[in-house]
Amino acid sequence: MFSLLNCQGWLMYTKKRTIARNISFTGTGLHTGENCTITFRPAGPDHGIKFQRSDIADSKPMPADIDHVISIDRGTTIGIGEVKVHTVEHVLAALTGLGIDNILIELSGPEPPVGDGSAKPFVDILLDAGITEFDEEKKRILEKIYENSQEASGIIDDLMRFAKPPEARATRTEVRQILEEAIELAKQKTNTEQIDVQLEVAEDIRSVFVDSAQIASAIANIISNSVESYGAACGSVQITVATAESGDFIRVQISDNGCGMDSETVKNAILPFFSKKVAGRKRGMGLAYAMRFIQLNQASLQITSKAGSGTTVAIFFPCQ
Repeated sequence: MFSLLNCQGWLMYTKKRTIARNISFTGTGLHTGENCTITFRPAGPDHGIKFQRSDIADSKPMPADIDHVISIDRGTTIGIGEVKVHTVEHVLAALTGLGIDNILIELSGPEPPVGDGSAKPFVDILLDAGITEFDEEKKRILEKIYENSQEASGIIDDLMRFAKPPEARATRTEVRQILEEAIELAKQKTNTEQIDVQLEVAEDIRSVFVDSAQIASAIANIISNSVESYGAACGSVQITVATAESGDFIRVQISDNGCGMDSETVKNAILPFFSKKVAGRKRGMGLAYAMRFIQLNQASLQITSKAGSGTTVAIFFPCQ
């Protein structure tokens, strides 16, 4: 933000400013006597005012601030190491007067052209280049609109995939292979390098006739919920696979000792877009997808949970 006192009172520049296009002029430095071309270039809203020596290889832009002042002998000199720019006052006076606070100033020599000895030549060419303002509030609104449109698009995609998922393509697949794939998927979903999974598969259980990709995705969603139920703490997930008591089903049971759920939450857990998490974190489709994929594979799902005592999810696959 800049403020400038003129004959009308206080003129406030409340928006960040730069120039509309590149502009240059050439002249002789006041103290060095060296010929130099100065080029003003537009810069982004957080760039600041920086000088750069184009005649020195690998020269980096140097901020025009007090931390880079290395001499005030006959003029203000800024620099980084051996790279210096002398007599920057008139350039900075022109920029300040016009409220330009984001710009790159390239120099082909060590000192800007002196012009008529005042800031006026710089003011004139900067005005000729045109001054543009960054509307931060407008930018914020546009970014929010984009963010919300992306979220809306994601919700529509979720609804479409949920309403019309791909048909199950069942093949006989090893149970352990499905579970190992599910664990890897859960690591990706929770952004966790390692999940403490205690896996126990009964010796008489070998394979199931399912769409392995759909079931691995469903189980990964359940494991992810188990991991997240511990919050910031680390906890284990127990997975057991055995034949159900009736002998007609293979039961895959996923349990945790996390925060658990009350009866009302359990009742709604598999509904699309239902979530007890902080708004904006997730869309609440994890268990809904899991239930959908499980049903497509002629299986069923049961959830038992108690607030503060963990959750157990059991999936029952027909013995085929």
